[in-house]
Amino acid sequence: MVRAVAFSLSRDPPLRWVTYELLRRHGSAFASLTETDLEALAQRLDGWGVVDAFGTILAGPAWLAGQASDDMIARWAGSRDRWRRRQARSGP
Repeated sequence: MVRAVAFSLSRDPPLRWVTYELLRRHGSAFASLTETDLEALAQRLDGWGVVDAFGTILAGPAWLAGQASDDMIARWAGSRDRWRRRQARSGP
């Protein structure tokens, strides 16, 4: 339920930070995140603030918890998309 609400909120740009905080602070929702989930959320990265929030609140901690691989972060670092490159550098 929390995941569904959070992913729904992620479609609204002003509410993306709420998405990241909700997923990060709800133990089972955070623990259930997969690389596929992180990739889906990364599709919506479109500015400095949201990229840094995503990286520090959600993607970085997920990476530290082993829910995101080094390979995924390396792909983001080498991406043509500047927001993914930035995200790869704003992690933990």
